[in-house]
Amino acid sequence: MRYLASCSYILARKKRRKEKRDGNLKLAKDDYRIRIREIAEERGIVHLCHFTPAPNLNSIIEYGFLCRDHLFAARHFACTSSDHRLDSENRAISVSISAINHRMFEGKRAKSGREDWIVFMLCPSILWTHECRFYSRNAARREMLGHSGFLGGPWALNEMFSPISSPHGFTGESYRSDTGIPDCLTTYSDAEVQVLEPISSSYVIGAWVSQLSLAEKVQLHLNQLSGPERNVLVRDFSPRLSNKFDSWG
Repeated sequence: MRYLASCSYILARKKRRKEKRDGNLKLAKDDYRIRIREIAEERGIVHLCHFTPAPNLNSIIEYGFLCRDHLFAARHFACTSSDHRLDSENRAISVSISAINHRMFEGKRAKSGREDWIVFMLCPSILWTHECRFYSRNAARREMLGHSGFLGGPWALNEMFSPISSPHGFTGESYRSDTGIPDCLTTYSDAEVQVLEPISSSYVIGAWVSQLSLAEKVQLHLNQLSGPERNVLVRDFSPRLSNKFDSWG
């Protein structure tokens, strides 16, 4: 009986330790999500971006944005921009902050041979309501693939807007200020956020297309979503900001 009581005491103590540890982790996560929200609001971030071929429109409205692993498991149709992710991260949904990576987008459009692409504008609250990883450069770059630090907190988000980093060939004092990069844009256009949870279509706040005929179709689908009115911008996909070194779409 004494042995059983001792075992019960040990198990109970382990349970209390686990509950305390889990509670501390939750507090830490809550704290950094609050800080992530503060950073987003301080920088005036009003939307995130995700581009996709138009054939995915129906699925996105019905099921939301899903990673490759979830799409495969659910056997949902998806028109992908490439057969494989270069970073091999099939459980992530890639979004960018305030603008798209223009160079990458142009490459994917050219490779696909399609003109019917949609840039979805998403609510920035995803940054603090969903589990995310923040990459200061494209996640497939060597320095990002080899990164061993924690990329899910406010420090990693701030690194996307580094005031001291600059591209090769820049000889000024401050790359961001000297080239006029707004606070809401990342220092490099290829910076990305990997969202590790499904994103409901309710997080869509608008869309951008280059064709009027596609805009009408997208608008009809967005009108199916509950909540505030969502508008579709019709404009060519030329960069919205460019400097000598980079372009943001």
